[in-house]
Amino acid sequence: MSFRKETGALVVLPLQVEGEAETLRTCADGKHALLPGVYAVELKVPTQLGLPRKAHAPLLAMLRRKRATELYDELLARLAASCHSWYGGWRVDKVEASLAGATTLRTRFEAKRIRVVACERRSETKRNCWVEFHDVEDAPRYVPQFDVTNSGEALCFPYMTIRFPRGVYVEELNQRAPRDRLERETPESVWTLVTTKDLVREYTEFVDACLATEYVLARWDPGKLGPIVADKRAGFLAKGADLHVSYKIHGRSTFHPSDKVRVWLEYVDLDLAPNYVPQRAVGFGARTGDNGFGVSVFGGSQLPTAGRRRR
Repeated sequence: MSFRKETGALVVLPLQVEGEAETLRTCADGKHALLPGVYAVELKVPTQLGLPRKAHAPLLAMLRRKRATELYDELLARLAASCHSWYGGWRVDKVEASLAGATTLRTRFEAKRIRVVACERRSETKRNCWVEFHDVEDAPRYVPQFDVTNSGEALCFPYMTIRFPRGVYVEELNQRAPRDRLERETPESVWTLVTTKDLVREYTEFVDACLATEYVLARWDPGKLGPIVADKRAGFLAKGADLHVSYKIHGRSTFHPSDKVRVWLEYVDLDLAPNYVPQRAVGFGARTGDNGFGVSVFGGSQLPTAGRRRR
């Protein structure tokens, strides 16, 4: 199904097929890769052009195999009718509302072994929305990272917020606080993961290695923490967890260079987030200097307060 704007309304056109070479295997401007068995329909602005004019061949083949093409057509019609705002943008909350409920499309898709979720990814300058279709038989353990209903902890920055899915626990490294704070205090969520996964020894060795790194102005250098994470990560993976160090560079004008860099550690419970990919981790293509706003206000964080003391 595709749509064209005619006399102020969206008119349903016959479903067409795109060539295999044009298959969509990434979304959010290439920042989110789709795993096998996962398909996406991006919602772009303006709204009348935001729905796909053609169905991608792999998605259409999966829908035909599951006999769900009529449900797909109905979903697109609902999105076109009621899931956009007055200024022409997409309302991801309305997209989710159209899918949720006991008698709505999501339940009917799940009866055909297809899971459908509304996803959103935000940056300083852009908001990407899309709908993901998961073939439960081909991707049984897949957990959508940007599912709007799968929201856990968050870090707030000027003009943007980085949200993490459930199962990802964040420990921010304060550039001005004493470095031994990493050793003395641990966020409650991180400590719960460490004790549950029997990672106390691995966690202690990792913290000691981080404290041994040298520094000049910035107390935490992500470039120096990256090799430590790469070395200690195997111990976490062996017990069902993962470890990343991430950072973001500000454009804030300040006499102290460390204020421009915010660094945090990400601890992942692979039982809850088995396919999690960090957005700004060292070694995962994290961007630098991507803020062109000349930020002058420092952001806060929406994280659990520091809880259990390790020692």
